[in-house]
Amino acid sequence: CASGEEPYTLALILLDHRPALVEAGRVTIAAVDISARALAAARAGVWEAFSLRNTPPRLLEKHFVAEDGRFRLRTEQRARMGTMVEFAAANLLAERDMARLAGMHVVFCCNVLPYFADEVKDRVIALLGGCLVPGGYLVVGQAELFGREPAGLLPIPVPGAVVYKKT
Repeated sequence: CASGEEPYTLALILLDHRPALVEAGRVTIAAVDISARALAAARAGVWEAFSLRNTPPRLLEKHFVAEDGRFRLRTEQRARMGTMVEFAAANLLAERDMARLAGMHVVFCCNVLPYFADEVKDRVIALLGGCLVPGGYLVVGQAELFGREPAGLLPIPVPGAVVYKKT
């Protein structure tokens, strides 16, 4: 989850477009990172202006409070999220850590895999695929796999994204 922009963005999108799912407690966003420091920063929900540079002004005003050149999630947004976003330490290469995430319907993995060697990428993708329910989706950044075909995952054509469906 790095510093939290991605999991909170998903939560805000769901709050804006599928509030009934959120209010019914039907959504959990598992935000994981290996770094305790990154997790602490993510939990805080405060970012530099650069992190939100592409956010439309109306959404900045709706979801954030500006403070000294930084942006903090509004208290009311955090309250609406409740416990939807759960932060946890996890190593993408540890079977034990990934087993705790079993049963996911969608997994997002962006800006992680380019740092790994090909054989490590294959292992991470296999473990992430193992977290998915049958028919679940793995969404990765366009540079994550470099054209690699993950075993047990069927590519799904989605404009502007790289999406795989667990077979």
